[in-house]
Amino acid sequence: MAPSSYDRHDCTFCVSADIDYVISAVRRGRGKMKGKEGTIISVKQHRLYGNSVGQAEEASHEQVISNIDAGMVYYTATFRHGRYVLGEKVVKYVHGNTNYIRVDTDKRIASDSLGSLPTF
Repeated sequence: MAPSSYDRHDCTFCVSADIDYVISAVRRGRGKMKGKEGTIISVKQHRLYGNSVGQAEEASHEQVISNIDAGMVYYTATFRHGRYVLGEKVVKYVHGNTNYIRVDTDKRIASDSLGSLPTF
Protein backbone atom coordinates (compact mmCIF):
# COMPACT_ATOMS: atom_id res chain seq x y z
CA MET A 1 0.00 0.00 0.00
CA ALA A 2 1.36 3.40 -0.95
CA PRO A 3 1.80 5.95 1.80
CA SER A 4 -0.79 8.64 2.40
CA SER A 5 0.35 12.10 1.46
CA TYR A 6 -0.33 13.18 5.05
CA ASP A 7 1.67 10.53 6.91
CA ARG A 8 5.28 10.31 7.85
CA HIS A 9 6.99 6.99 7.25
CA ASP A 10 10.15 5.36 8.46
CA CYS A 11 12.97 4.96 6.04
CA THR A 12 15.51 2.18 5.75
CA PHE A 13 18.46 4.53 5.64
CA CYS A 14 20.08 6.72 8.22
CA VAL A 15 19.38 10.26 7.19
CA SER A 16 22.47 12.37 7.26
CA ALA A 17 22.43 16.14 7.45
CA ASP A 18 23.39 16.39 3.78
CA ILE A 19 20.13 14.97 2.34
CA ASP A 20 17.24 17.43 2.18
CA TYR A 21 14.65 15.71 -0.04
CA VAL A 22 13.85 12.40 -1.66
CA ILE A 23 11.89 12.05 -4.90
CA SER A 24 9.45 9.13 -5.03
CA ALA A 25 7.57 9.67 -8.33
CA VAL A 26 7.65 11.73 -11.52
CA ARG A 27 5.12 13.38 -13.84
CA ARG A 28 6.12 13.60 -17.47
CA GLY A 29 4.97 15.89 -20.24
CA ARG A 30 3.08 14.70 -23.31
CA GLY A 31 5.92 14.82 -25.81
CA LYS A 32 8.04 11.87 -26.87
CA MET A 33 11.81 11.77 -26.62
CA LYS A 34 13.72 8.93 -28.23
CA GLY A 35 10.91 6.44 -27.64
CA LYS A 36 10.26 7.57 -24.05
CA GLU A 37 7.56 9.78 -22.63
CA GLY A 38 8.29 13.50 -22.47
CA THR A 39 10.55 15.29 -20.07
CA ILE A 40 9.82 15.41 -16.36
CA ILE A 41 7.54 18.36 -15.55
CA SER A 42 7.16 17.73 -11.81
CA VAL A 43 8.05 15.29 -9.05
CA LYS A 44 6.69 14.06 -5.74
CA GLN A 45 9.26 15.23 -3.23
CA HIS A 46 9.43 14.47 0.48
CA ARG A 47 11.33 16.47 3.08
CA LEU A 48 13.42 14.36 5.45
CA TYR A 49 12.97 14.66 9.22
CA GLY A 50 15.54 12.61 11.09
CA ASN A 51 14.60 8.99 10.35
CA SER A 52 11.20 9.92 8.91
CA VAL A 53 10.10 10.87 5.42
CA GLY A 54 7.62 13.76 5.32
CA GLN A 55 4.44 14.00 3.30
CA ALA A 56 4.62 14.11 -0.47
CA GLU A 57 4.39 17.47 -2.16
CA GLU A 58 4.42 18.16 -5.85
CA ALA A 59 7.37 20.27 -7.00
CA SER A 60 7.98 21.51 -10.52
CA HIS A 61 11.07 20.57 -12.47
CA GLU A 62 12.16 24.20 -12.19
CA GLN A 63 11.74 24.18 -8.39
CA VAL A 64 13.95 21.09 -8.07
CA ILE A 65 16.61 22.77 -10.24
CA SER A 66 16.35 25.94 -8.12
CA ASN A 67 16.67 23.93 -4.89
CA ILE A 68 19.72 22.06 -6.19
CA ASP A 69 21.26 25.40 -7.24
CA ALA A 70 20.62 26.65 -3.68
CA GLY A 71 22.59 23.72 -2.25
CA MET A 72 19.75 21.33 -1.38
CA VAL A 73 20.54 17.65 -1.85
CA TYR A 74 18.08 15.24 -3.49
CA TYR A 75 18.02 11.46 -3.75
CA THR A 76 15.49 9.11 -5.29
CA ALA A 77 13.58 6.75 -3.00
CA THR A 78 11.13 3.91 -3.49
CA PHE A 79 8.43 2.71 -1.10
CA ARG A 80 8.77 -1.02 -0.40
CA HIS A 81 7.35 -3.18 2.37
CA GLY A 82 6.11 -0.19 4.34
CA ARG A 83 9.39 1.74 4.23
CA TYR A 84 11.26 4.07 1.93
CA VAL A 85 14.48 2.75 0.43
CA LEU A 86 17.13 5.27 -0.61
CA GLY A 87 18.12 5.31 -4.27
CA GLU A 88 20.62 7.43 -6.14
CA LYS A 89 21.71 11.04 -5.78
CA VAL A 90 19.92 13.46 -8.11
CA VAL A 91 22.13 15.98 -9.90
CA LYS A 92 21.54 18.90 -12.24
CA TYR A 93 22.92 18.42 -15.72
CA VAL A 94 23.11 21.32 -18.17
CA HIS A 95 23.14 20.64 -21.91
CA GLY A 96 23.18 23.75 -24.07
CA ASN A 97 20.78 26.13 -22.34
CA THR A 98 18.59 23.39 -20.87
CA ASN A 99 18.68 22.09 -17.29
CA TYR A 100 17.98 18.41 -16.65
CA ILE A 101 17.67 16.37 -13.46
CA ARG A 102 19.45 13.04 -13.55
CA VAL A 103 20.81 10.26 -11.39
CA ASP A 104 23.82 9.99 -13.67
CA THR A 105 25.91 12.43 -15.65
CA ASP A 106 25.91 10.71 -19.04
CA LYS A 107 26.87 13.69 -21.16
CA ARG A 108 25.74 11.97 -24.36
CA ILE A 109 22.07 12.09 -23.35
CA ALA A 110 20.20 15.40 -23.15
CA SER A 111 17.18 14.39 -21.07
CA ASP A 112 15.86 13.98 -17.56
CA SER A 113 16.53 10.58 -16.02
CA LEU A 114 15.55 9.57 -12.49
CA GLY A 115 15.72 5.85 -13.03
CA SER A 116 12.60 3.71 -12.81
CA LEU A 117 10.53 5.81 -10.41
CA PRO A 118 6.76 5.44 -10.79
CA THR A 119 4.69 8.11 -12.49
CA PHE A 120 1.75 10.00 -11.01
